[in-house]
Amino acid sequence: MSGLFSSVPVVLVALVGLTVGAGLVTTAVRRRQLAAVVADARRHGTGAGGLAVLAGVAAAAAVGLTDTAAGLGSGVSAALVPLVFAAVHTGVLWVGESAWPRQRGAVRTASLVRRRFPAAALRVRRVLVGAATGVVLVAAVGWATAAADGRTLAGPVTVLPDGLGPAGPAVVGPYPGSVFAVPVLAGTAVVLLLVALALRTALVRPAVPGDDGAEAVLRAASVHRVLRGAAAGLLVELGALLVVVGGAVRSVATATEVGIGDGVLSVGGHPALVVLGTVGALAGGLAVLAGLLLLVLPAPRLRPAPPAPSGPPPSPVPAVPA
Repeated sequence: MSGLFSSVPVVLVALVGLTVGAGLVTTAVRRRQLAAVVADARRHGTGAGGLAVLAGVAAAAAVGLTDTAAGLGSGVSAALVPLVFAAVHTGVLWVGESAWPRQRGAVRTASLVRRRFPAAALRVRRVLVGAATGVVLVAAVGWATAAADGRTLAGPVTVLPDGLGPAGPAVVGPYPGSVFAVPVLAGTAVVLLLVALALRTALVRPAVPGDDGAEAVLRAASVHRVLRGAAAGLLVELGALLVVVGGAVRSVATATEVGIGDGVLSVGGHPALVVLGTVGALAGGLAVLAGLLLLVLPAPRLRPAPPAPSGPPPSPVPAVPA
């Protein structure tokens, strides 16, 4: 049952994605409403985006189901699933941007407008930076506070009254110590490197001739797709880490009942840490949901090309002598 309930958010997001996708397809500008070169460029970009999602999902599923990283420790493959999706998704988009259609023929045109980072993608970039920073911080804190085995969290030792000796420590796992933190930090670095390469390629790739407005929208859509997939993967990774850390902290901080003779003694217990662990786990769940929803955030869209003037050009008006 736990597997069923854990898959409910994924199913809901998939349904939302299908609904949004169907709406975008229905309301998209038709090919006949665009210049031929713009329509071809849009098809290349959307095709690369769709292939990137499929490849990322397939790679993540393969790593999770086959336990590819089993040699690094139990559970490491599951911890790397969101980062594998983000890395493969970004890598496919990098290849797609590198293979962007180039102009052919003896005469070629290009816009002289200075290429800047698209304003429409600034928010997604901030999400990416925030998610990556969060992953690094949580992994570093987990690494520093984990037990010696690098995968569990040990609670404090409590001295029992009346000379009964110490009780504890309680050991809870999994916990993102070195066993999990090192692969996660390495995977995050790979994702950020691929993002930098894909963004650079998207910003300097050949321009689409013709309408400068269409060229700007197509470039913004390319940048948006790169940032969207990477930010989604990092958000899901951050959320998963927070859920694990929050659950472990809550378990360690919960009081334990110890039987002494005919009575029961409540040992340990830190209410503040219990609240902190609960809040962290809830925040992690929200981060996972936000990352999944980010995948269905639509990219900037084209508008129909202005209609070409029909009929013969207007005849010149003769000048009237003064």
